[in-house]
Amino acid sequence: MPPARVVCCGEECVAPGTLDLRGLLGFWLLWELRLGPLLGAQLADRLAWRRGQEVSPGTLYPALAALARQGLVRKARTGRDTHYTLTAAGRREVRCARLVLRAMMRDVMA
Repeated sequence: MPPARVVCCGEECVAPGTLDLRGLLGFWLLWELRLGPLLGAQLADRLAWRRGQEVSPGTLYPALAALARQGLVRKARTGRDTHYTLTAAGRREVRCARLVLRAMMRDVMA
């Protein structure tokens, strides 16, 4: 699969290979869930957009299960659909992680 083309702030570039999601997958899942419940397929679509390539179910669902075991995400089935939502602990986690990332990336984003 060719590298994804990204457009941001009116500029277009190829997504750098150094900006993959390894190590940040849990954060991105929490970040996407901060606005409300999502299906696994919706999360996969949003992560694919961020990453520039699809996220396999073998990566996505174990990560969601790990977040659920940590008490950060709740899984609820409605018929055939499974929605994922943040718990109160998950909301605290994403808020604190965002602050840490901001501090870590301050000089990069300046």
